[in-house]
Amino acid sequence: MKKNKIRKIVLVSIVAVLVITGLYRLSIEPSDYNQAISKQINKANVLLENAKLGNDKGDYSKNTVLKMKNSIAEAEALIEEEAPDIDDLRSQYKKIKEDIKEFKASSNKNCLSKEDVEKLKKDNESFTKENALGSDSKVEWDISGSKIENSEAINLDVETDTVYEDLIKEIAKDNDMDIQILSFRHNGKLPGEADINFSTSSDGGIKHLYKYDDVSNHLIYQSELQVMDNKTLLSIKQGGDWILADKKIEVAKVDVDEVKPGVKDEAGTEEETNTGKEDNADSNNSTKKSDNKPSSTSLTTTPSNTSPSQKAKKKYCTIEIRCDTILNNMDRLPAGKDPYIPKDGVILAPTKIEIKEGENVFDILKRVTRSKGIQMEFRNDPLYSGAYIMGINHLYEFDGGELSGWMYKVNGWFPNYGCSRYIVKHRDVISWNYTCNLGKDVGDQDYDKYNKD
Repeated sequence: MKKNKIRKIVLVSIVAVLVITGLYRLSIEPSDYNQAISKQINKANVLLENAKLGNDKGDYSKNTVLKMKNSIAEAEALIEEEAPDIDDLRSQYKKIKEDIKEFKASSNKNCLSKEDVEKLKKDNESFTKENALGSDSKVEWDISGSKIENSEAINLDVETDTVYEDLIKEIAKDNDMDIQILSFRHNGKLPGEADINFSTSSDGGIKHLYKYDDVSNHLIYQSELQVMDNKTLLSIKQGGDWILADKKIEVAKVDVDEVKPGVKDEAGTEEETNTGKEDNADSNNSTKKSDNKPSSTSLTTTPSNTSPSQKAKKKYCTIEIRCDTILNNMDRLPAGKDPYIPKDGVILAPTKIEIKEGENVFDILKRVTRSKGIQMEFRNDPLYSGAYIMGINHLYEFDGGELSGWMYKVNGWFPNYGCSRYIVKHRDVISWNYTCNLGKDVGDQDYDKYNKD
């Protein structure tokens, strides 16, 4: 009897110690959040290095990889601030840990293997698979063996969210469009055309199908669709983000006006444009010059009349660096350049950066490349009235052919003046793009205007 009592006491004591230890561990917070976040960033980078982009089971979709890269960029931007708020650090620490956990569980699972696709083609069979999208929508794949051209794996995952969701919704808002997003997680082209039955609560009428182009940040019109019995049938030949909208616009984009003298931005800052013969856009923007040389320079806009309250408020922009176009032109690369080309074409995922007073696009590029350890070379050339970007991440002008080089766009628009002359505003989205064809392949809206035969 006495022994049983002693055992109970010992057992209760052990349980109590374990409970107290567990509660104590839960209550402990990192003593240095910057260091703790840095460790999580390192973990995330290791995961990305080992992640394989692809469409088979165990591979990762481009969307999933970019989401993790965005999380890393967001965390890096916060710990690089001079005096980040402790609550922001705490939230960011929890967020990146959750994002890492989610990434580990987000490899492709809903797939058709290469062997499965090959069998469909060989036997001329059909394959159907239904995916639920929330509580009231679903998509059904219908893949016919007769339409398969190549025997490659297919990622069947479809979602209504995407890393480009905010940009897509901004385009829709700017064009007064009511949209539905279908994000097909398959990377790149499908082995053959696939029919998709999309079931929603919509009871009829006409829908218009668009494909989101993440290079130009445009919605490209595809076709008109009929909604019958709450179903819409569409055919696709590639993965990515497809949009159903209530109106037809050949190319839907954010309407960004060219910066003009005396125009005030959202913060109420008046901007002036310095003009002169040497600042003429046609003579400075070498993407549009007759010598066929991409440029990244031109006119300066100088902010003035900024109130003290505006100066005190932090402003942010987003910047990314991409070289997608070179992936289709790898045969042009000089020997030894291959290791510098990311497999997804993204040198720097979209990164949030605090804007310092009066900074231009070149200042932001210079600061972020130094911070991230990305090689960047430029020269100050009177011919271009400022800085000319020669190379980023060891990818230089002419490495992708005689019409190749670096260009930039802001909010989906390629300015007709250069990076050292564009003053960055709050919420600007900056994208540096490597072109292999004078800007045509990255969506420069002025390509046809300045490069007529």
